[in-house]
Amino acid sequence: MEDGSLGSFANPAAWNGRESDFTFWWNDAASEFRALDNWGAAWGGAFGISTQRISVRVPGNVRRVQETRAGGAFGDRAASGGFAWRWTGGADEESGRSSGAEFGAILRPSRRLSWGASTFLSVESSHRDAVFDVAVRPLGDPRVAVFADYALTSEQRAKEGSWSAGVAWRPIAGVQFGGRIVGTPDEDPSFVAQVGLIAQGHGVGTLTSVDDDGDRGVTTFVLRANPPRRPIDAGPFALSPRTVVVDLQDREIAIQRDLWFDDRVAWIDLALRLEAFERDASVAGVVFNLAGTRARPSIVWEMRESLRRLSRAGKEVTVHLERASTALYYLASAADRISIDPLGEIRLPGLAIHRTYFRGLLDKLGLGFEEFRYFHYKSAVESFSRASMSDADREQYGRLVDAIYETVRAGVTQERGITDAQFDDAVESEGILTAAQAKERGLVDEIGRWTGLVDSLEAQGTRFGGAASDRAKRWRTEERWGRPSTIAVVVAQGECAMDEGIRGRATSEHLAGLAERRDVSAVVMRVDSPGGDPLPSDLVADGMARVRDAKKPLVVTQGDVAASGGYLVSVEADRILTTPLTITGSIGVISGWVWDAGVGAKAGVTADGVQRGSHADLFAGVRIPLLGARLPLRPLTDEERDRARETTLELYDAFVSRVALARGRSEEAIEDVAGLAGLLRRVVRQSDVERFSLPHRRFERAPITDPGRATEGTDLALMKVEDLVDGEVLD
Repeated sequence: MEDGSLGSFANPAAWNGRESDFTFWWNDAASEFRALDNWGAAWGGAFGISTQRISVRVPGNVRRVQETRAGGAFGDRAASGGFAWRWTGGADEESGRSSGAEFGAILRPSRRLSWGASTFLSVESSHRDAVFDVAVRPLGDPRVAVFADYALTSEQRAKEGSWSAGVAWRPIAGVQFGGRIVGTPDEDPSFVAQVGLIAQGHGVGTLTSVDDDGDRGVTTFVLRANPPRRPIDAGPFALSPRTVVVDLQDREIAIQRDLWFDDRVAWIDLALRLEAFERDASVAGVVFNLAGTRARPSIVWEMRESLRRLSRAGKEVTVHLERASTALYYLASAADRISIDPLGEIRLPGLAIHRTYFRGLLDKLGLGFEEFRYFHYKSAVESFSRASMSDADREQYGRLVDAIYETVRAGVTQERGITDAQFDDAVESEGILTAAQAKERGLVDEIGRWTGLVDSLEAQGTRFGGAASDRAKRWRTEERWGRPSTIAVVVAQGECAMDEGIRGRATSEHLAGLAERRDVSAVVMRVDSPGGDPLPSDLVADGMARVRDAKKPLVVTQGDVAASGGYLVSVEADRILTTPLTITGSIGVISGWVWDAGVGAKAGVTADGVQRGSHADLFAGVRIPLLGARLPLRPLTDEERDRARETTLELYDAFVSRVALARGRSEEAIEDVAGLAGLLRRVVRQSDVERFSLPHRRFERAPITDPGRATEGTDLALMKVEDLVDGEVLD
């Protein structure tokens, strides 16, 4: 029933711990040498080593046997297996101890039941032994446990083994009382009483045996470091409040990190740590070294919210900066105190978003490109069809710039106690502020080096140290039996593609598997994708629907962007959480066609061949070395353009229908939010698709009277739609 290094003496599968612990025991049974003859020590987590010296009675004498084990275990708290090799010294045939292999298994199918088995196979003789144990927690938690075990050697018959049975009681966490009855083939049953205490990561315990006459026998003492059990609530003896340092100097914060060779900080882990600080009474304050820290805007906002919650929880939050971008200063502004290096700076030049346009380059290279764009704001490929920003793009990026700028300004002015006008003046007058200018404008509180800040805080009486929550071990993982309910976190980041980015098919299958797993109670999905191929997007959306159909809570948190396919994979969620800096939506479909308009001739490369089917050459042409792709030799025909339009509108129709169904809204409401798309779809419904024609880049834009209402779709009808359908003007 014991886990960790103490349990490994009986069953190597008990080594299966997430963190290492250490056990030392001894008893007061001395041989004629009057020495400490019986003792043992064990250390390990997933791998471990143990050694013990024991006195073994043999006819007319006592053998002092030294045993050393090395082994490991695998599995989880529902099922684990272990192996160890045992070396024995000082033993002989009479002692019944020898070298050999040990195997063990522990199964805990539920929070109430545990059973285990271990066996030893000697390599020096035919000796074998086995131990079987079972334990029941009637309340489903560690407060009460009833247990029994049975040990048998190869020299004994089935009824001649040693046995014990007992009960363990924990009235409060960290305190345990227990008792067991022990029976052996050669002796009358005896009673063993147990008392144990665990506090501040250390444990002590005693086991005292009493025979049937009431005489005390051997007493065993146990010392444990980092035992896998919940400690006693320290209460008034808890660590005195101290300030914790979170050093993120020159580190990148990402939503997650790779398993190997990745020095980034995982925001998922850091967020949980900061959340623990909020509840930790031993944390009086947190000092962040953000010199050179890098993070995406959405993570910056989320981390800033964590800093604000720490401050509201009564923790003194201090941040140190060197050269801070606008985003990094926005993060730091949530602190109660900001320090900056004497040669540091804060960059507040404003905000600009530029796109790069390749139309001129394609013309020079001899590459033709045609944009199939039927929706006003769907502008992803205009970088290849234009030489400058379209009116629609200028409008939507203008709104994005305004939203980001105003979010940053509101956050800074609220926390630093300055006005909007003062913030705007810093942007317009300096743009890049020196440390002295930043302090003069009230953007920082003090100037000094990082080491100077720490010295200054210590001089003011600040006590630095580790948080109790940082030092708390994962006793919950070890103490609970069975595989508990799990909240699965899935990250869909990057382009919507099949084999990279969101990895459409693999992610869909993974989500479907989570829907079937009984130990998964909910799914949280992080979406950070600009879109891409509709097929992998739709596959992932199907996987999300499987989770929701399984009645499991499904939450999406959106990163920097969840657009087009990135939004499609989000819509099946029960809740969608976003940040003020996230681009969400882009409901629509767009595509383009590139062909050889002279690049082959310039390069001296030609293509020729045969075909059957008038459209077969769309997928033939000049092969591009290294890339393995082919460049078509011609643009699309009018018939093929019509087909591209029909396909695009069909995909759009399916997109809108899925969004409307998943979000519980009408298709018309979704279309209105999508911009001109709503108008176009109504045109299609009123007209013969074959007659529908949309000239390339014929969209014009009338002024919007209230840009703030754009998401409601009420002012988008001001779009000029003349000539969309044979000159008919739609109201």
